[in-house]
Amino acid sequence: LKENHLVALEKRKILQSNITHGSYEAILAKILDLGRSRKSCYICIATVHMVVEAFWDKSFNHIVNFSVIATPDGKPLSVFMNLLYGTRQEQVAGPDLMIDILRKASEESLLIYFYGSTWEVLNAISDRLKREYPSLKIAGMMSPPFRPLTEEEDKEIIKTINQSGANLVLVALGCPKQEKWMYKHQGKIKATMVGVGAAFPFLAGQLKRAPKWMRDFCLEWAFRLMMEPRRLFKRYFVTNTVFLLMITRQLLYQKLFQSGFSKV
Repeated sequence: LKENHLVALEKRKILQSNITHGSYEAILAKILDLGRSRKSCYICIATVHMVVEAFWDKSFNHIVNFSVIATPDGKPLSVFMNLLYGTRQEQVAGPDLMIDILRKASEESLLIYFYGSTWEVLNAISDRLKREYPSLKIAGMMSPPFRPLTEEEDKEIIKTINQSGANLVLVALGCPKQEKWMYKHQGKIKATMVGVGAAFPFLAGQLKRAPKWMRDFCLEWAFRLMMEPRRLFKRYFVTNTVFLLMITRQLLYQKLFQSGFSKV
């Protein structure tokens, strides 16, 4: 399976997913550059959950790997990239990235389209942006139905987004739905799509982010679990366990290989 090579940013393999390596500022700059030219492509904000889902599902793994950029959103991803490859990798968290995209878009008059979540969340986002980024140009907002779209509905959505002139489309449908949606619409939507997931309710003020010390110690998942235990219990206890087991195996294999074990 080939990868999307629209931009030359190096990727590093975590389990079966190729995660973008680079500084926060370099990744942000690439996304904005793509947005300025309205390049029809997509960016994944990779979490541990996404990487494990991709490990289990080869077709979804292809979608993640075909993204132009897959940022290391989860702190464990950046930590293990450092351990596996011996280079410094910053965490590129979705909520931070989205705020900086909006800030830069406001400064440069780039048009932003918000796709996904509920109208309650979108209206709260609109109110906040009017206060904090009054010069930001919002191309449009859409809360799609929580069901499969008909072909005609999908065509109408594509037409609406394209006619808006959006440079960047922020997509919040949840993983893996949003990544599959972006993959399907690459080449159809004339804008750069960024799958931001939970960043919408964070921006709307409906979800609180973990304190910085918890994020620094890879404990953001624990904070989110306390906030949404019923919804996130299975995700975190299953996927986090699988991730730790599989990434430890990858780390041990790589260290043994580097030490010459493979030649024995």
